[in-house]
Amino acid sequence: PADTAAPLMEYLSSIQVIPKVYVENGYQQLNPTDNEFIFKLPDGVSWHENVQIDVNFAVRYGSDFETKEHTYANYRVILSAELLDENKNRLSGTFAHDYIVYTNAKIRKELIS
Repeated sequence: PADTAAPLMEYLSSIQVIPKVYVENGYQQLNPTDNEFIFKLPDGVSWHENVQIDVNFAVRYGSDFETKEHTYANYRVILSAELLDENKNRLSGTFAHDYIVYTNAKIRKELIS
C-alpha cells in the first residue's frame, strides 16, 4: 500500500542525523531497515528545552535508483520525533512530525514532434 514505509536506504543515501547538543555515545541506528535513530540526552539537558537535530541525506537517482527497479514519481520523507523514558514509553506531549516531498524524474532530451 502507498501508506507503507519503505526502507530509507532504498531511496536515500548518506543519511546523517546530528543533534546540536552533546549526545552520549553519539547516535545509534538500530537497523538500516528500521528507519530509526535513537539518542540519549546528556545529563543536565531537560526534555523541556528545545533540542535541535539536523538531518542530512542524498536522494538516490540514475543507475543507483534504476537498478533497484524503483518508479520515477513523487516521494515523501516523513520525519517523526518523540521523547521516551528509560523504559521506552512515550512522554506525553513530545511527539512531532513533518515531511518533505521530492520528485525523482527522468528527463528526455529529444524533441517531441
